[in-house]
Amino acid sequence: MNNNGPINVPRIIARTEYEPDDSSIFSASASKFPNQYTIMTINISNNTDGPIRLLKAGWDLTGTSLSAFEIEANDEQTLDLPYLRDFSSNGMYYNKRKFAPILQQFSYITEDGLIFTLAIQLTVSVVFGVLHPNLKPNWSKTITRSGNSNSSYKVTADITKKNKEAPFSFSVDLIVG
Repeated sequence: MNNNGPINVPRIIARTEYEPDDSSIFSASASKFPNQYTIMTINISNNTDGPIRLLKAGWDLTGTSLSAFEIEANDEQTLDLPYLRDFSSNGMYYNKRKFAPILQQFSYITEDGLIFTLAIQLTVSVVFGVLHPNLKPNWSKTITRSGNSNSSYKVTADITKKNKEAPFSFSVDLIVG
């Protein structure tokens, strides 16, 4: 198993604008993962005049259509991406001094041709503590715009709900519009 990518295709855990009996809804609630899974939750809000379409993603799309990740105008979608990370220790010594970073990158295109790429990264390092080493998480994100340079749409992303304890799960709010 590749320890750098998510365990599987992200689960679409929520869509807003659909009727409760709509069969296109994947799931209504997030599943529970064991403590060794870092969960990256991505909340995407499309406040544009048309749909936004996924161009490429850092997760495995085998058996999934890109259209499953299309977000209609004034709609939202929430994705859960679980990553297996073992941040356990045996007291004074962490089993791993270097933890593989979690990196996710994906691109969408708007109806007016704006292409934006969001790169999200979690890096966890071991730092000295008073009685024993501690873990220090560092979350970062970068947005890159390309395509239609005359697009009036803004793209913003904020890392929210950071869990400061292992496994350091977090949420990212991406707003397009």
